[in-house]
Amino acid sequence: SRGGPAVAAAGDATAPATVDGAAPRSPAQASEAAPPLLQQSPKDLAILGLLSNRGLLVVAAAAGVLQQTGFFDDPRRYAWLGTWLPDVLPDVLPNLLETFDPTAASFDLARAAIFGAVAVAGFVVFTRLLSVGWVLMTLFGFTLRRRGKDFSTAYGLFTRVTATLPLRRLQLLHVERPFLARRWGFHSVRVETAGGGASNDRQGPGAARLWLAPLVASELAGDLVREAMPGIDPAGVDWRPLAPRAAGRVARRNAVLTVLIGLAVALVSPLWSLLFLPLAGLAAWIGRRSVRRSAWGFDSGLDGDRRAIFFRSGSFDQQESLVPIGKIQCVALAQTPFDRRWRMATLRVDTAGASAAGHRVEIPYLDVEIARGLADELADGVAETTFLW
Repeated sequence: SRGGPAVAAAGDATAPATVDGAAPRSPAQASEAAPPLLQQSPKDLAILGLLSNRGLLVVAAAAGVLQQTGFFDDPRRYAWLGTWLPDVLPDVLPNLLETFDPTAASFDLARAAIFGAVAVAGFVVFTRLLSVGWVLMTLFGFTLRRRGKDFSTAYGLFTRVTATLPLRRLQLLHVERPFLARRWGFHSVRVETAGGGASNDRQGPGAARLWLAPLVASELAGDLVREAMPGIDPAGVDWRPLAPRAAGRVARRNAVLTVLIGLAVALVSPLWSLLFLPLAGLAAWIGRRSVRRSAWGFDSGLDGDRRAIFFRSGSFDQQESLVPIGKIQCVALAQTPFDRRWRMATLRVDTAGASAAGHRVEIPYLDVEIARGLADELADGVAETTFLW
């Protein structure tokens, strides 16, 4: 269903309603009767599980449980790996240097490559299936409805959770665009409310970031953002790049750090340290790409007033966050010693109940003059806005 039905404006679902003279329904009953703005089918959630990496969390948790229970303390439980893996993954390079037999080394290399590819593919499939199961169990039947001036969500297979998202207390809206999901035409949307806790994935009491749409078609994501934050249009953002020198700076930093790690590895294994030479080039390319794909900007309404500040980042998995100007609690500038040398600064925008984890409006690698001017402009905009709690 590509993320459920189209997002449409809903009326006040809490108005009293009677059927054949029956008593008026409660707001909760009216909310349940309202047509859903978004409804996730099992197919949608299965796609979300395949496109996400939550299966790795299950594997990590299982490994931690096994470690705590002492499973790895008995070598007999995994001793068979020591006798089986050498037959499958021989030391190709040492054999080639000792025997100078290219034919035997080529056979061993091909066998090791096939085994490695099969092992990696099997692990990826296993973790993706775990991810599908996890998402189906936690978000089964996810439904988003309008409840008066608020949103309400309901989801869960075994434990059914119903949550209310007061629109007046939405502090930050976060759009996730993972690489695979973006290629398939899907986005995920979360919101952060005032007074949230420290969890990023749990919705309910104490949650910091709440699901607004676990999976929504790209063409509908903008409608959902406009529904959640009236007056803000993500399509009208005047995106601006980071400092022109930032790409080269990050590329050099990544390359130098990778080479230093390679030099440390060389103390143990000079042969393995050679792998860090191409990795340094790859790290430099990723850093340059990340900076060039990052941007910030404002959304201006029809009257020309700036309503929200946006920030997007990410080399492959892109993330975008926006904060309405009237919800800003604090604007700060930070400069490391390297920032001062490059005449750059990082602008941080804080909101009420903000959590430290997750993507935020924290814009790095700005020219210091632009960063100071932007901070003053945001401070003036906040001072002219009436804060609504």
